[in-house]
Amino acid sequence: MSYVLLVTIPCATDQEAVIIKSALSPEMQIKMSKAKVSLTTHGADLRFNITTKDLSTFRAVMNSYLRWIETAMKVYHLQ
Repeated sequence: MSYVLLVTIPCATDQEAVIIKSALSPEMQIKMSKAKVSLTTHGADLRFNITTKDLSTFRAVMNSYLRWIETAMKVYHLQ
């Protein structure tokens, strides 16, 4: 069984989506053996995708990435 999460996060502008994606690029470069993660932009939307075969890995990866995205968005809005 595989677990898949597809999330579209609306941003205020295309630039915000690109900056948030760039802020998370160091995390995206880490290769994980138990999970496949992608983060892309489509206009002003940030698209986040996780695929795992293990529920505990799914939950851990989902929580980590969603928190990182939230933190990056909060920092962006401090400008």
